[in-house]
Amino acid sequence: MSKSAVPSWYLGIDIGTSSLRTSILNDQGVVVGGSEQAIDVYYHPSNNRIITQNSPQLWSRLLTAIDESLQTAKAKEEGTLKSICCGATCSLVVEDDDNSHIILWMDHRGETNSINSKMQTQYPRILQRLGGSIIAEMALPKIKEYLQKTPSKPRIFDLHDWIEWKLAGEVLNIQNYNTENIGIDGSLKGFSIECLCELDIHLEESQIGRVENIPYPGIPFSGTPIAKLSPELAERWDAKSAVICSGVIDCYASFFALQNNEISPEENLVMVAGTSTCYLTVSRAPKEPPPGIWGPFHLTENFWFYEGGLSCSGILFESLLENHPAAKTLDKSTNMFQQLEKLVSSFVESEKLSSAWQLIEKRLYIGDYLGNRTPFNDSNLSSVIIGGSLRQDTRDLVCCYLSILEYLALSTKMIVECFRKSGFRLKTLQVCGSQAKNARLMELLALVLDDMNILLPIDLDSKLIGARGCSILGGCAAKDAKFKVVKHVPNDTLKKLFDTKYVIMVELIEKQQDFNRRLASCTIHSQTQC
Repeated sequence: MSKSAVPSWYLGIDIGTSSLRTSILNDQGVVVGGSEQAIDVYYHPSNNRIITQNSPQLWSRLLTAIDESLQTAKAKEEGTLKSICCGATCSLVVEDDDNSHIILWMDHRGETNSINSKMQTQYPRILQRLGGSIIAEMALPKIKEYLQKTPSKPRIFDLHDWIEWKLAGEVLNIQNYNTENIGIDGSLKGFSIECLCELDIHLEESQIGRVENIPYPGIPFSGTPIAKLSPELAERWDAKSAVICSGVIDCYASFFALQNNEISPEENLVMVAGTSTCYLTVSRAPKEPPPGIWGPFHLTENFWFYEGGLSCSGILFESLLENHPAAKTLDKSTNMFQQLEKLVSSFVESEKLSSAWQLIEKRLYIGDYLGNRTPFNDSNLSSVIIGGSLRQDTRDLVCCYLSILEYLALSTKMIVECFRKSGFRLKTLQVCGSQAKNARLMELLALVLDDMNILLPIDLDSKLIGARGCSILGGCAAKDAKFKVVKHVPNDTLKKLFDTKYVIMVELIEKQQDFNRRLASCTIHSQTQC
């Protein structure tokens, strides 16, 4: 084989909350190598709002994953690494003197009221594009809190920018880039220095970590080559001509992985359902953002992106299986969800029910433990449980499991309706991530959203979808993703039940906001007497 005929390899990186994945696609879009590595999450022992990760650990395990992926690829075919592109959670990396650590996306240490009041006065249009308010998951509150408690001048990166910085060597010339002056999803990079200073976030431009050499606060369009691979890593991986491409927040990577020429991207909503769940759609020209929706963000030259989300989704199942007393009766060596489904079937049969949903017909659960991102964009909202039980037996375990599924489906409907009320004509819902494997949840989505086609990807490794999307961003001309349609089984009785619960859920969230307003002057933090 001549040197010119050697296949190109495109490496995609996907940094999630509890693990990272790497995947290598060749010129035909075939996966030739991949790896997964666990990464630890640390909860502060005395302040559960502080949640971090170890950046040296993450970098070490990423190098291991890339090594393993390349070893697998080399065993299958001859090839050379052409590009690397990274998707990562909307977390922050702080490089402070000789120390480095990650402030995780779900960290809620920051106070938002002062930032919001100043944004409302001075930057109302930017605030509108961030759902109407800055919430604690975004970068700015975390950074403000951190800077107030450190005398040093740290360099702070959005996570995928930090990965790019660690990988990069010589910086490349960039001609076209986003000039919107807004951080995507509220990330640090993208806001002007003047804006940050007016929000009492006192950073110099040199403290905002980035690879690209373009006028600040411009952002390279996703997939743009921004640097050559560093000489040390180029030698390690025998990739002298490889380039580093501008990456994305992880959920956007999944959007690129699921594209199909027969599905209109402007009529499609992508549901990336993992620890949290993100909902993405696009328009070819910028539109006014719906309430509680982040965007539009000029992520690529052709599309403007909009994102809604649930801060708690997959993590609700993790918490249930870890903390519910009856979960101890399950066998942790086998699939826990299969065991839950067997328990569901057994109670339906023993109680002679026509549907499992009758088990929780008078229960309602809202799992907004980290606030509500969409459509309320309110960090002060939390969970609501109506119809709970003191009996924490296996039946209650089943009811809690079904309640989480119901919450996720009804919340998805709430987000779909939020888009539609603002003129988005959504016809399809593509679902990927760990929750796409839950057949009961997918069937419930098909029932609740009976005027949409619920599409599940086939022939794609669900763990590597985010990494696949980054490979495509890095230049791989992958084939269209394939999908199957979730079968819609009409049931007028259940549809009426869920439509009613949906209305009640919205009312309860609005009522909780009213409670919070009325109680605000009565807390121990207030000077006003109740």
